[in-house]
This record gives sequence, C-alpha cells and structure tokens, in this order.
Amino acid sequence: MTAPVDAIPLQNCTPQVRRFQNALECATWHTETGIYTVPVAHRGKNPVDLDWINLRIDTANLPAHYNGRACNTGGLLGISRLGSSGLVDADQDCREAVALARVFLPDTAMIFGHASKPASHRLYFTDQPVRLQQFRDPLTKTMVVELRGTKKNGEIGLQTVLPGSEHPSRELIVYEPGHDGAPTNVDPAEL
Repeated sequence: MTAPVDAIPLQNCTPQVRRFQNALECATWHTETGIYTVPVAHRGKNPVDLDWINLRIDTANLPAHYNGRACNTGGLLGISRLGSSGLVDADQDCREAVALARVFLPDTAMIFGHASKPASHRLYFTDQPVRLQQFRDPLTKTMVVELRGTKKNGEIGLQTVLPGSEHPSRELIVYEPGHDGAPTNVDPAEL
C-alpha cells in the first residue's frame, strides 16, 4: 500500500526561487513590482548611464535599455513607480547584522543576497522617504548596516543591484526562498 502524497516527507527539497533568463526579463519583473530599474555594469555596481539618477524607465521602454548586452539590474532607491512610496534597502554588511535583521526588522517579501552574504538585503516600500543612515562598528569602523533610501540630503541618488545580476565576486545575486515577491510596504518608523 502506498502512502498518501501529503504523508510523504520532503527530504533534501530545495524550495524554488524566482530566476531570470536575462537582464530584460529581470528588469521587466522588477519594474512590474513598482521598482524603477537602472542598467548597471555587468559584474559591477555602477550604473552605465551617466544620467541614471534621472532615469524613470517604464515597461514599454525597457528593451531600449536592456537590449541583449550583458548587464546587471539596479533598483533606484528613495522613489518607486507606486506614487508616493519610496524604495528602501536595509543592507546588512556582516553576519551579525543579518541575524539581528531577522529579529528586529519587519518581514518583507523581498530578501536577497549572494553566496558569501546570503539574506543581506531586505527591500521595503515606505510612504515617506527614508534618508540614508549608516551604522559602523565603533572599534573597526567597518560598515555594519545601512538603511538606504534617499541620500542624506533627501535627494534621489542611490541604487542597489537586484537579483538576476552578478556580484563583482562573480557570485549570482539571488532571492532567499520564500522571499522573491514585491517589497513589503512598511512604516519608516519600523526600520
């Protein structure tokens, strides 16, 4: 007699996460979630367009910017396609910050990282823009965590490299299982 399907334990089963075939597919999906995307150098972190801060690429114009050449996809922070809400990246730069983020930051549907820094980025939408805040280790002066939205002066001018891209270390930037959806909208005070 065979066991019912729901009684068979799942062992060594890796949950599937969203993957992209190319930069255009990646940019299209992120644009549809409400993120303004900017083309970024392949295996890099710098946008390719000198005027990237002012780019507001809509879905119809994505093929002109993501035209088959190898590139990464960046998400423009401090603004979104959803109107008044801004995109914020809680960027954890060490293992301890990643562990604390799980406890102290609100959950979000968009968490990603790369092999040597998994789950190191948590993206949120906020109704009010969040200005850049940086927290460093007081002894080593190394970065621990950054809340990245607008620049410190309140202007747009920051971006983060999104899943579907390749980190300068040549590691793929990927979503965490169960966290490959649109950023969750939160009150900035929760961050």
